Amino acid sequence: MGYETINHAGGCYQNYWPDNDKNNLYIEAHHRGIDFELVIESIKSHFGEDAKLEEFTIEAEYIHTNCLWYDCYDSSDYTNFLHIERIKK
Repeated sequence: MGYETINHAGGCYQNYWPDNDKNNLYIEAHHRGIDFELVIESIKSHFGEDAKLEEFTIEAEYIHTNCLWYDCYDSSDYTNFLHIERIKK
């Protein structure tokens, strides 16, 4: 999705959501966590059925997604993601 501008009565805010592409996949990590089956299914769905786990790195990222440039220290404006990156094929 990238950047998005939202106009509210109190002002104009910019939000951000990371984009998935041919080498990167972001899975939003809700408070309940992510099970490994969802990770495998997401990798196969995004990268293809022949994708193998050794082709990827998986790391947690905490990204500022809401109200950019406004209240940088409000933890509710950040989102947890699993970032899955294809490093080789």
